[in-house]
Amino acid sequence: KLTGNNTSNYEIVDTNTPANVITSLTSKGTGNINKAKLTIDFGFMDKTYDTKSDVTTSSVTGDQTPIKPILSGFVNNENASFDATATNLITGSYVKWDAANKQWVADPHVNRSGTAVDYKAIGYSGINTAFTNLASRNSVLDNYELTGATNKNASVTTNNNGVAQSVYFSEALQKGKIKPLALVMGDIQATTTTTTKEYDGTNAVKDPTKSLTLYENKTGNNITIPYTLQSATYDNGQVDQTNGQKVGVTYVLDSANPFPAMTLNDFVINSATQQAYQGKTYTGDGIIDPKNIYVELDKTTGIKKEYDNTKDADPDNVKYYDKNGTLLGTGNNTSSIIATRDQGQVALSVKSALFNDENSTIERKDSTSLDKLNITYTVDLDDATGKGNYVLNPAPNPGTTSGQTAQTTTQSSVTNPTTNVTTVTTENTYQATGDIYRRAL
Repeated sequence: KLTGNNTSNYEIVDTNTPANVITSLTSKGTGNINKAKLTIDFGFMDKTYDTKSDVTTSSVTGDQTPIKPILSGFVNNENASFDATATNLITGSYVKWDAANKQWVADPHVNRSGTAVDYKAIGYSGINTAFTNLASRNSVLDNYELTGATNKNASVTTNNNGVAQSVYFSEALQKGKIKPLALVMGDIQATTTTTTKEYDGTNAVKDPTKSLTLYENKTGNNITIPYTLQSATYDNGQVDQTNGQKVGVTYVLDSANPFPAMTLNDFVINSATQQAYQGKTYTGDGIIDPKNIYVELDKTTGIKKEYDNTKDADPDNVKYYDKNGTLLGTGNNTSSIIATRDQGQVALSVKSALFNDENSTIERKDSTSLDKLNITYTVDLDDATGKGNYVLNPAPNPGTTSGQTAQTTTQSSVTNPTTNVTTVTTENTYQATGDIYRRAL
């Protein structure tokens, strides 16, 4: 149809038959109406720690555990909401970011900033499955597709068609929180194992938190509860080695703060319970082993000294080690090996270090070693305490695979007639070879 000024001067005709004037014309074709895009959001969730990452597992009164999906983006006053059937197809989990693998992973633990409980990252999966299920029972959704999250800062995973499959909310988006589980009297139990240490001259228990374990019995998983100790000691002032026999051990919790809030992580302990455990004692068993001292020669061949008309060798070639192969001392520098309480009663020394001849066997210090001379090192452990707290072990240094076993080992005792004190001496000998080079004049 023609419109406008001077339309009388024009007419529309059929190009095939120009004489036919056309008064109206209708054109027909095809077109598409694309589905409108919807986004999804979720309501705030929280629960009390229960060892599980699933958002719905808590049964504690007041916890917000039902998943609450919310659709946005409808037009012309249309609307649809997730029902229970569709919602049950969505899985929600508390998560944390795994930076190494660049992905979210399930995490059931309380998120803390210092001692304060912070928001927890949360993720939902199975979203498209749930949406499809809902659409099968709601014709309004025939004209919609779910493509993203309402919160633009959320992380969305989509399939190849751009349909949302999962959405993750970081801690900063404040969509979830796991609250610490409160522990009260009776929720905290204790167990002990026999603690063993090597004699050190004190009655202190070594690494006491390894032999006293406090745990909760509320979750059913017996989770270890961190604590602080006031003291942990062998009973009756027991200091000396116990010859393999068990003696009592007493553990005393800190008298001010037995359960520091910063270490509790998934739990919270109120002040009344804290006070009830202040200075609380637990008992167990302990053993004190004698202190084993192992000897190793720093060099066993190629030892040289300048001629001095003596057979004396350097005692510092003797090294002392503990059962872990840790160096304790050298030669006659052994005071740190003997406990303070035993100084003056126990002595560890190189009694002698001797070549079997005092004469030179090579020309100069830089001459090739001939190892013509034998060297004997005699190491003595003198113990006047009568306690047997030290052992000069003839075995090789445990820290090496080629250590030297003592050539000979003997034990003798001498009683002082004035003091009636008996000193027990353990004597080990060790062999090496070397040379004496000529003295330059």
